[in-house]
This record gives sequence, structure tokens and C-alpha cells, in this order.
Amino acid sequence: MAWIAAGMAVIGVGAGAVAPNFEASNPQRAIHFQAGLLAMAADVAFALLSCGAVLLLIVSRLLAPDTGRLLALAAVLPATAAAGVVAAVLTYGTRRLARWTPIEG
Repeated sequence: MAWIAAGMAVIGVGAGAVAPNFEASNPQRAIHFQAGLLAMAADVAFALLSCGAVLLLIVSRLLAPDTGRLLALAAVLPATAAAGVVAAVLTYGTRRLARWTPIEG
């Protein structure tokens, strides 16, 4: 549970940094539409990869010990990919936010 909660929270922060809307007075409009789409896509990818890793671990317990160990070791791949999704969104958001400049009014 902590893995999913932390991952989705970091994805939300990273997506918010991709296209912030600092002029919005309503906090529900604090990010632009494309950042919301990015967050949803990254959340789905993260959740599916995480569930895939858990499923591989569960199935590995049901198989013979030798095969089960290999399958349990293979569960590291989707878990690593899920962490990569989180890192990619956060890195992209950080880079976009670093290039942001306020509009001279």
C-alpha cells in the first residue's frame, strides 16, 4: 500500500510541475489539462506494473521451488519499471519547472 501511495503522490507532484498554472486562484485548476493527462497515464502505468510484480510474486509461491525462485526474481523487472515511470515523470517535471519563467505583465 505504501508503494502505491508514495508512487502516485510523487507522480502527482511531478505532473504538477510539468504544466503549472500559477495564476489560478482555484487550487483545482492549479495544473493545465495536459499535465492531468500525463498524471493519469503515469498512474495507470505505475499501477499495472506494480500489480504485475505482485502477481508474479504470488504465482511464484504456487509453483515448484526452482521455477518459483526464477519467477520471483523476474518480479523485480516490472517493479523496477514502475519505479522508472515515477522517476521519469518527476525528472520531466523538474526540468520543465526549471525552464519556467513568469510572464511579464
